[in-house]
Amino acid sequence: MRGTTRHLIDLARHGDTDGAALALAELVNGPEAGKFVLRTVLAELTSASARMLSAGAGGDPEETAFRVEIRGDADNVVPIDELDPPLRAAVRALLAQLNGSPEDAEYQLDLTFREKDPVAAMTVLVHALLWTADLYDSCEQAGVPTPEWLHDASAR
Repeated sequence: MRGTTRHLIDLARHGDTDGAALALAELVNGPEAGKFVLRTVLAELTSASARMLSAGAGGDPEETAFRVEIRGDADNVVPIDELDPPLRAAVRALLAQLNGSPEDAEYQLDLTFREKDPVAAMTVLVHALLWTADLYDSCEQAGVPTPEWLHDASAR
């Protein structure tokens, strides 16, 4: 799954939105589609994002608390409870991972794909993919360490 996830991140990082959309659609609708595959890719994206955010924050991870501020199209603050349930669960999974609660992250990841709606699954994966790709670029520019498998060609 890391090879698939790495390929998706590469497409997003290089601006190949059509390729990323097609690869995501194949993942969501393809023969191997299913909760396990989608959840595994989302778990990889969430884990990588959490590791990069934590590394970028510096300091002692035990003493760092993370929170998010979600902004809408009009740059207004959007309460997390106003997000669609799958996206809300994905954000909460990331926060749980960041704040050292892996069991809570696992629970939220399970909630993410509770609905069998391919559009909701695609939306969550697109958001997580873009978060991870943007974080990867930011970390590279700032010299912040990234997970080894993100730049390891053997992960494919």
